[in-house]
Amino acid sequence: MPSPTAQQSAFQLAVLRLIAGGLSIGFLVAGVWGTFEPDWVRYVALIAGIACAVFTAALIWIHARHDLIVRAILAVLMGTVFLMGATIQPPPLGTLSGFVFLGFAVGIASYEKFGAAVAMSLAAVGFGIVSIAIRSTVPAAALGVFVAVAAASLFAVFGFRRVAAGATAAAIADSLKDPLTGITNRRGLALGASLLSALADRTGQRLGCLILDLDHFKAINDDFGHEAGDTVLIAVARRIQEVARQGDLFVRLGGEEFAVFTVVRSVTELKLVGERLRAAVENLAVATPVTTSVGGALQASGAVLRLEELMSRADRQLYAAKAAGRNALRVAAD
Repeated sequence: MPSPTAQQSAFQLAVLRLIAGGLSIGFLVAGVWGTFEPDWVRYVALIAGIACAVFTAALIWIHARHDLIVRAILAVLMGTVFLMGATIQPPPLGTLSGFVFLGFAVGIASYEKFGAAVAMSLAAVGFGIVSIAIRSTVPAAALGVFVAVAAASLFAVFGFRRVAAGATAAAIADSLKDPLTGITNRRGLALGASLLSALADRTGQRLGCLILDLDHFKAINDDFGHEAGDTVLIAVARRIQEVARQGDLFVRLGGEEFAVFTVVRSVTELKLVGERLRAAVENLAVATPVTTSVGGALQASGAVLRLEELMSRADRQLYAAKAAGRNALRVAAD
């Protein structure tokens, strides 16, 4: 299934194709059958129509938009519409051409990135105001209606975008969290680990991975029920969050398995962090006693992060800790 971002890009591209195609037809019709004074405006319309047709054809064959090209073409189109609106006869059509810029403003505000949307939609409104002012037979009334409608429309569009952006950000944040414990899930693992790895490189340290697996957790579910098991998982997650260092990445890998990614200077420091986590779980005050086995490994100094390889090394140490009798810590030698 396509991601929301891909779906949004496809929708934007479809809208852009529709707008370009509509403008192409409009300019070509105006250039062939329109009556203009002076006559050279007809040729401007024809050129604009051909340009829009070429642009529409290009958009059919591409699958991504190029911001600078699109903005340049929109600017040229607005300039062409303004030129035609300032010269066409009879004057009442000048009012109509001014209101065409309302469509430009709303479309751009809906489509472009925020900063460009504000600048270009305001430019479109400015073109509309000037067109009406110089060509309308009732400029005061037409300007009043135009400004009121433009302000209300842009306010609504930008307000909707703000709400939609907030909802999207919240949805993305929720998708990166484990629903039971509220900590980062596997989806957020790669991004968080990459940021910590970059931090380690900048500070001359190393990224450490600690994998924790609760001992005999299946017995807790079997003896006390899954609700009791969930209570233990939540309590363990809260306790680890309390004792983990600020800036550490705490992830629920699945089931009763967790991981902590931390920036350290040496294997010795990673062992200290791992032992603190192990002891915190062992001393956790819950109705059902619980312990954890911990395996750890360090990313090679200055090496490119290979997350799966790092976690695989830590996982092998986890199995060694379990083989040693559980409730133990094992860290790969440097």
